[in-house]
Amino acid sequence: MNKVGIITLYRGYNYGTSLQAYALKKAISDLGYDTEILWTNENTHAGRDIRVEKIVRMAARMLVHPELRKNTIRGHKKSLGTPIEERIKEEFKDFEEGELAVKGLSMQGLRKFAREAQTVAVVCGSDQIWSATGANVEPLYYLRFAPADKRVAYAPSFGASKVPVYNQKLIKKYLAEIPNVSVREKQGAKIVFDLTRREVPVVLDPTLLIDWNQWGNAKKCDYFLLYFLSEPSENIIDKIAVIAKSAKCKVIALPYRFSVYSKINDIDYPNAGPKEFVKLIRNAKCVYTDSFHGTIFSINLNVPFWTIARNYGNGIVEQSSRITSILETFKLSGQYICNDTENKLSEIPSMDFEEINLIRKEQKEKSLEYLKKGGRIGRLAGTVGEFLNLKPIITTDENGIYYNVAKVRGRKQSLSKMTEILKGYLEKGKCDVAVLHAGCEEEATKYMESIKSLPNVASIKIAEISPALGVHGGPGLMGFSVKMEK
Repeated sequence: MNKVGIITLYRGYNYGTSLQAYALKKAISDLGYDTEILWTNENTHAGRDIRVEKIVRMAARMLVHPELRKNTIRGHKKSLGTPIEERIKEEFKDFEEGELAVKGLSMQGLRKFAREAQTVAVVCGSDQIWSATGANVEPLYYLRFAPADKRVAYAPSFGASKVPVYNQKLIKKYLAEIPNVSVREKQGAKIVFDLTRREVPVVLDPTLLIDWNQWGNAKKCDYFLLYFLSEPSENIIDKIAVIAKSAKCKVIALPYRFSVYSKINDIDYPNAGPKEFVKLIRNAKCVYTDSFHGTIFSINLNVPFWTIARNYGNGIVEQSSRITSILETFKLSGQYICNDTENKLSEIPSMDFEEINLIRKEQKEKSLEYLKKGGRIGRLAGTVGEFLNLKPIITTDENGIYYNVAKVRGRKQSLSKMTEILKGYLEKGKCDVAVLHAGCEEEATKYMESIKSLPNVASIKIAEISPALGVHGGPGLMGFSVKMEK
């Protein structure tokens, strides 16, 4: 059986982190692949190139860029977080060992796995693996150990609406060397475009790709679920306490015991691992959360919810765009609570899950289609190989077999070469031209405008690339067809 490796976040005692890793593994496995989550079992820093000159360079960057230094310190402080009880840590450990079954390899072992003939792709994603505010941009999360033609990014998030200047050059380089890129949020797609001029698809978080009823059927109970990663304001908790008392519902809180929760009389803190987290959301009467995955699971499991804006004080990088983006996708922007809409919390929301489920179905089909196609090169396997940013120009023969016409470096040169080839046809007489694309209509439109005035272009239009060819090239493929006029 063909194999797929996954590089992602899977630790940190965070329900969303653990469950997105599980969901991506299951989604790819369900497509018929032997799928494993991979990580290095060497020293944590072994895969990060800790040469003296690199360390000196990182230190110099922090001296040159005060913002980088501040963000690194803030990120470290934030990582300390609110302590998790030991009993909950054990639940996460059991989930990691049982459901995730992460395969630890040396860096040499990772390279060997990626180069095996049975390995068709190595996937990075989802979650905030491309968070880019710190001093170190982790190469593993950009699949630097894998052959370029096997690198596939599924739904990674930058966690913010922009990349700081001090990390833009490096991230631009890393992105340019991943042939198949998708992202989780519209803001992420904008970041990729701004850095690389590539249009990439926005796909669903993997937790929205699978059915969670495998862990038991819904059994609605009279409780409100609180899932906050930062301490909510007293005003928020006051409003929740009032409606909980009015609705005669107890309150369950995960995973922290914030001091402000003392304002709620009937509150419970269960010993909940990732599986229990899913069950607690599914059976809740209403969910109150400031979490991206708290929001996602409420949508997936058809549970009424309010998503409360998190306080990103003390200069910490704003991350609310990832939540507002997914709410916009599902036409649920009204479920987002900020200072001027807190009055909504006095009621349990009424939500049309029929429409929500239709949107999810449509988005799920698109996302799974990307997973099916992403990274597949077919008969062209190995033509990109390990050449950095090498772009093959391909065509088909009379039997429908794909072969290479030319190899050039970079998108700009590949389009220039395409134009040169097109001119060769136009020299023979008038032609009807179609600019073809796979998920990059805007770029294709610009290219059409650049060639429509060439001599002997009788007509020109834009069309989607055929599914057969799209499978071999993946999202971002662009080309043309020519029909000679008689």
